[in-house]
Amino acid sequence: MSKQVVLRRVQGYKDSMVTSDAWLPPFKEAVDKHVNWKQTGFIHIDSNGFGLACEACRSNKPASIQITLSSNDRFSDPTVLYLGTECCRKGEMYHHFYHFQQHMYQKVKKLVDSVRRKRKESTTEAIFEHLLSKGYVYKLTKNVKKAFNDVVMIYNLQGQRARVDDLSSSEDE
Repeated sequence: MSKQVVLRRVQGYKDSMVTSDAWLPPFKEAVDKHVNWKQTGFIHIDSNGFGLACEACRSNKPASIQITLSSNDRFSDPTVLYLGTECCRKGEMYHHFYHFQQHMYQKVKKLVDSVRRKRKESTTEAIFEHLLSKGYVYKLTKNVKKAFNDVVMIYNLQGQRARVDDLSSSEDE
């Protein structure tokens, strides 16, 4: 049940706070398709103010950041895009929330595999207890809350939603 609550919150933030109506469909399709987002460079605008236009939105603002979107499979070619600063920042948050479940799964899988290799006991309960006692579960929870709070701080200037830390009625993580 907790997983579903988090996934609903992720979906809500993605749909209401970090999606832009100004984005072009090819940009959104590329972001949805590729699981990896990497800022690969900065674009210099010439002295006349001319340069590439942002490939994410309809506003024709100048692009200043180059990103590369890629997937983990060998059959998908990476996509290079040139974005304006706001589209880059908002697009990266959208990407984080869109691929949230897959990213979280990979983090937890990596942790579990590491514990299995280092410890002789590999039952699910023993691994969970180890992750809990070493603070990994707390750290993952804190990272999720930070992502929500980052969106609130950047895109919720009127304060309609409370910070995630304020929503918790329990001290128990």
